Amino acid sequence: KDTDGGRRFGQLALHFLKIKETNKCFSGVITVVYTYLHPNYHHYRESLEPLEKAYESGMINGDVAMAMSAAAQICFHEFQCGEELAKVETTTTKYMKLMMAHKQENFCKFLLPYSQAIRNLMGYSDDPENLIGELMDQEELLKEVLKSKHMRVAAVIYYIRSWLAYMFGNYEIASKMMKERQAISLFAVPPSLSCAFIF
Repeated sequence: KDTDGGRRFGQLALHFLKIKETNKCFSGVITVVYTYLHPNYHHYRESLEPLEKAYESGMINGDVAMAMSAAAQICFHEFQCGEELAKVETTTTKYMKLMMAHKQENFCKFLLPYSQAIRNLMGYSDDPENLIGELMDQEELLKEVLKSKHMRVAAVIYYIRSWLAYMFGNYEIASKMMKERQAISLFAVPPSLSCAFIF
């Protein structure tokens, strides 16, 4: 994959955004650049402020779907960059409520595995190795998203299950879940997941 070419296109898009000073495209351009390009070269933490601006711009300008995409990435990036779990839980809960209020259920489903994993790590689950708890049941959600062909959510479930299994010493399940994840083809994969594949 040509990440350097993608980076140049991203820089060009940001440049045109400054020249045009248009609010209509702001949310989409910023969300795409700071979701798919920027993290290949910079720490996730550096994406948080631009993504928050993208969320706000999308909501102000009526691009609710792009605003919710930015919100989902804010939660994902906070999770990946090691923010305090209580802070990530607060952020994720806030945005999931907004997603449901704006009928953006797919973004909410994308965040469910992260949110349940956070709760597991904070001690709210009797079975912290699995995504089973107050928010979701891994098998039920997986069945639902596979049936509806929502493969990005399926990929997230396998990734988080692999990650939790590894953290709790169940290397066999960790490996099995990563193989299931690798079998799902997505057009773009975040750097954190690429590293998990290699590991």
